[in-house]
Amino acid sequence: AMRLGRIAHWNVLGGMPDDEDGRIVLWDGTRQGNAWKAFATENAGHEIVTPSEWEKALAIGDAVIADPIAARYLEGVKETAIEWAIGPRACRSRPDILNPERGILVDLKTTTDASVLGLQRQSWKMAYHAQLAFYSDAALFAGIDVREVYIIGVETHAPHAVTVLRLTDRVL
Repeated sequence: AMRLGRIAHWNVLGGMPDDEDGRIVLWDGTRQGNAWKAFATENAGHEIVTPSEWEKALAIGDAVIADPIAARYLEGVKETAIEWAIGPRACRSRPDILNPERGILVDLKTTTDASVLGLQRQSWKMAYHAQLAFYSDAALFAGIDVREVYIIGVETHAPHAVTVLRLTDRVL
């Protein structure tokens, strides 16, 4: 699930973050045996995927890009690290999308249930609201006034339903 989510992120956001290699390598076989061990060792630190995982992850990302509502929120600075502090504690945040001109912060999440209720439940369970409040604080530290915060949820199974949730100030 994490592998699919990372590749879908890569597809939607245009690449890996600056501090990651960004190299995705294909392995056309099973993840066992000496050949797999040698390949995994040779490609340590890279995202290793099978062709079927690659195709599935691209379809997930393509669903977000093609969604007319989600597409409205894909513009902005993507995956840029913000170095900041809370008192003496150094922090680092990497919002998926930050649009300073519109005051919008967006986080992309893959899920098994992108219905409004399903995405709300998953968001609460995984504390996405806290993560996005943290990102909002980072943006403010960087001089960016975030006025709207969104989660774009996309299902990992076809037909890859997409939902956009706006988080209220109260939720944040």
